[in-house]
Amino acid sequence: MAKNSSFKHFHFLHLFFLQYTKKRPKKSMDQKTSCKICRTFKNPTFVLSISKKGLKFRKVVDFLHEELNLPCSVTENCSILSSSDDDSTYIEDGCQIIFQEDEKHTVESIWEELQQKFSLKCAHLVGRVHFNGCVYDYLRPSDCPSFSSSAQK
Repeated sequence: MAKNSSFKHFHFLHLFFLQYTKKRPKKSMDQKTSCKICRTFKNPTFVLSISKKGLKFRKVVDFLHEELNLPCSVTENCSILSSSDDDSTYIEDGCQIIFQEDEKHTVESIWEELQQKFSLKCAHLVGRVHFNGCVYDYLRPSDCPSFSSSAQK
């Protein structure tokens, strides 16, 4: 499905639900809406996953709030990864940051700030309809320090 078609399909289902539950007066799916869910599609939503040994979740949250003033949702996680040297595994602390890109907060600016502050090597990014891969491949195709899969914007 094309991007516009996906949006209209989701928007139609969302309006149908709101009308069915009587939480909103009937409106055409082409009319402008004040609905928070529908407005989400006006600015692309991204999920940036960062991790590093010893990364402090609360420091990331404080940085996003106090330094970047970024409206976002941040979820703490732990990853068990395979060591490249042998068959052992190790644990990395991390977090998933969900945000909407706008003029002030772009993927590139947020990544650069996080990378510098926490000495990050790489991150995983999901967004822009069909993008799912290394943040470096989103910013500049095939610029990932590890193996990259020629992902495009």
